[in-house]
Amino acid sequence: MDFSFMHLHSAIHRSAGVLAVGWGGDGALHFLVDTEVVQRNETVCHDDWQSEVTLFIEQGSTITCPDVRCYTSAPIEAIRWYKNNFSSRKSDLRPGGRLFLGNINEDEKANVTCDLSYVEELHWTFRRTVRVKAIPPDTKSLPYILYPHGNKTEEVELGKRHTLTCKVQFGYERNSSAMVRWWVRYHDNGSIGALEMDRPKIVHPYIWESTTNYSAHLQQVTQRHLEATFTCWAQNSRGNASGTIRLQRRPEVAGLLLIIVGPAVTVVLISGISILVRIYWLEIYLLYRTYFSLEETASAGKEYDAFVSYVSDSSSEEEHSTQTGETLGMHHLPNVLEKQYGYRLCLQQRDLAPGGVYTEDVVWAMQRSRRVICVLSSCYLRSSCLFELETSLEALQQDRGLRLILVWSSPAPPCLKGLPLPPTIRRVLRVLPALHWSPSQLRPSQGPFWKALKRAMPISPLPPPSSSAPKGGLPGET
Repeated sequence: MDFSFMHLHSAIHRSAGVLAVGWGGDGALHFLVDTEVVQRNETVCHDDWQSEVTLFIEQGSTITCPDVRCYTSAPIEAIRWYKNNFSSRKSDLRPGGRLFLGNINEDEKANVTCDLSYVEELHWTFRRTVRVKAIPPDTKSLPYILYPHGNKTEEVELGKRHTLTCKVQFGYERNSSAMVRWWVRYHDNGSIGALEMDRPKIVHPYIWESTTNYSAHLQQVTQRHLEATFTCWAQNSRGNASGTIRLQRRPEVAGLLLIIVGPAVTVVLISGISILVRIYWLEIYLLYRTYFSLEETASAGKEYDAFVSYVSDSSSEEEHSTQTGETLGMHHLPNVLEKQYGYRLCLQQRDLAPGGVYTEDVVWAMQRSRRVICVLSSCYLRSSCLFELETSLEALQQDRGLRLILVWSSPAPPCLKGLPLPPTIRRVLRVLPALHWSPSQLRPSQGPFWKALKRAMPISPLPPPSSSAPKGGLPGET
């Protein structure tokens, strides 16, 4: 059994023994002990010990076991101290049975208990528990006015409400004497008066110091207020400090300028945007058609899923077909898009009858295609195939369901400025995204290039033509 005593000082007669030992219904072992609790005789000593002691942060101090002389004359050197139920170190003990507490921090909250065991006919235990808390020492600084620090000027409007705010920082005081007042001094007659203030609002509470806002209101600013001085006066036990505010009429020109400049800025902004749209309309239109194209619609009047524009090796004998794009346009694209994915391609050398007018054949083929694939290369940009790219741009503006796909069959030229390109083509190459094909792909249909090309093609290929319909055909043919 354990007995803790505060004001009650008792003794347990230890001659009694254990009467019974057994297990309880809750599974716990119970001891039945025959004991006798004896009330300690009252003393003539006045019991005025404190249950709470306040110490200063970062300062060491000693604690004395209270009222021990009221009950016994036993040697107080035998007092044992416990802090938060842990026995104190011998190095913390001081003569006279006192306990030394050093390096008190601001979070210190401890229960300190002193025990003194002695024998006076019976075995007695004297015990007291003291709650220890820490506070900072009183400040040695004056109040610090954060705003208005020194002399400030605020702009106001006549006839409007205005709030004066004083932001003051006070150091800690155990018995606080902090006080703040707003005063107004009218210079026309030298009179001084106090302003009615709101309740203080603490904005930054801290154990060492606190910052508080003190506000006063002017219900209606008058000309007399513009000629007065407003003073924030703060005081604590160390002294006082002050800061002043003068009111200044806000220029009315600012509002007039805002009324005039606002619409002007809006007009200039709209005009600037209009000019930019006019200059870069082609780039904007192409980007819109690329990233915000309409959903696939019915393919009425369409015979091909894509028209393929490429330059053949015969058009430039000094370059190999892998550099001109003929290998990609004539072989790889049909093998993958037609044989594996089921798309129908229009190849000029394969699907257009020879002997026709080149320009009319190209226009006719693009009008009956859902996509135009331009296989670009350095040779392509120097050949007559640029006509096909320019024609596709015109068809793109007339047919909302048509889309342009650019594919580089060789590395793009590092600088397009050196090539004699039309301005329209130069703008298209600069803004439109392009795919890059490499001849080194051993399994082309499974590479990232073909997956990206498949996403750019129509979702569903055109149905196969009926057996009675002729394949392809030229304008005017039946």
